[in-house]
Amino acid sequence: MLRSWIKQLTTDPLDPYAEGETRYVRLEHSGQDEVDTLHSTISLAYRTTTQLLSGPAGSGKTTELNRLRGLLTGDGYTVVMMEVSDYVSQSSEIDITDFLIALGLACGEQLLPAQQQERGFTARFRDFLRRARVVIDIAGVTGEISAEGIGVEIYGVGPGVGVGIDLKKELKSSEPFVAQLRRKLAFQVGELYAEVASFLQELVRHNKETRPDSAGVVVIVDSLEKMHGTVANDDRVQASVESLFVHHSSKLRFSSHHMVYTVPAYLAFIDPGMLPFDGPVRSVPIPQVATAAGTEDDKTQATVAALKEAVDRRIPAAGLMAEEALLDRVISASGGHLRDLFQLLQELITLAYSRRLELPVGPDAVDEALARVGHGFASITREDADFLRWIAGRGGAIEPPAAQVHRLARLMNTHMVLGHLNNNSWYEVHPLARRALNL
Repeated sequence: MLRSWIKQLTTDPLDPYAEGETRYVRLEHSGQDEVDTLHSTISLAYRTTTQLLSGPAGSGKTTELNRLRGLLTGDGYTVVMMEVSDYVSQSSEIDITDFLIALGLACGEQLLPAQQQERGFTARFRDFLRRARVVIDIAGVTGEISAEGIGVEIYGVGPGVGVGIDLKKELKSSEPFVAQLRRKLAFQVGELYAEVASFLQELVRHNKETRPDSAGVVVIVDSLEKMHGTVANDDRVQASVESLFVHHSSKLRFSSHHMVYTVPAYLAFIDPGMLPFDGPVRSVPIPQVATAAGTEDDKTQATVAALKEAVDRRIPAAGLMAEEALLDRVISASGGHLRDLFQLLQELITLAYSRRLELPVGPDAVDEALARVGHGFASITREDADFLRWIAGRGGAIEPPAAQVHRLARLMNTHMVLGHLNNNSWYEVHPLARRALNL
């Protein structure tokens, strides 16, 4: 029984339109309205649109994007859902060059049938390099891009001996290969964009030929906001994502189809105002279980009730905890962060199993589970702790110094700081972090 409960508390994204999926619960102020607006903008548009959606990891953003895909599919659109981490390293900087290549690869894989994959973007990109007279070197050997990864003639050596370069594999895992592409295509980004745009236009045309009733194509690019590096290069990785949307915005728009991108929530602090896309950045905030003043109101009470329903659709909360007030305590400690809520419950189940506790458990077990998970929030630097204290003293409204924006980004990615929405955006230190810092 406990093993099945752990399984039900998975933090993997849900697909609300999947057959038999009953765990999805609409949460107020957690992205549904924003995704409905994305959907409406596409449905009403007389030309293709490019829209942005932000939200921290674990906010339910991908689940909401899955819902958007279901809505659009129901309207007759063909939807491509691209996970960036399948094509580029999430711990390295991203450049417009490798992003455009990744976009071409993803769309080709999903829009071309299996028997026509030889017409995919790998072959198109190989021809582009030949026309641009760009030569690729790997480990001191000159070779060619090869979708099959088999031998290709080495220039100057002769036929029968060669090296094949798997474009998708090298793009994701080989920093020297990516660096070489960026360097050799630095002055041909415009031509690369035109090549990708032409390829995507052909895919959209092919989709219309095979599906005459299609309303069009929508490409959803997910997980760009999850890119982060090591302590040494994290700022550079974040800056590269910012550069993608601020300095290369024109190369993220396409006349043949709609685009939806996820972006980091902190982008609003880097470049305030209206970015050059269709509408403002739509936000998927963390559902608020308390107001900025730390009190309750009708909205927070509704959110807590919805979170209880989300738990009950996965496990019988009454069978795990002896009193409903204990579930209230766990929800409060999560700050409304659904992933943290499920982690707290998983920790409580693990504790009950390891201690052979009688179910349902009482307050002592709940307190210990909160302390165990909260321990991870205590391991921070003095500088991070000082910044968290600064946020805690601002009453929810923050205007971080420019030098601290990337620190804010990192702390939001690790759930130390939670972003909420109640007419206006406001921020708080995670309740478990407040507990660790005695705030």
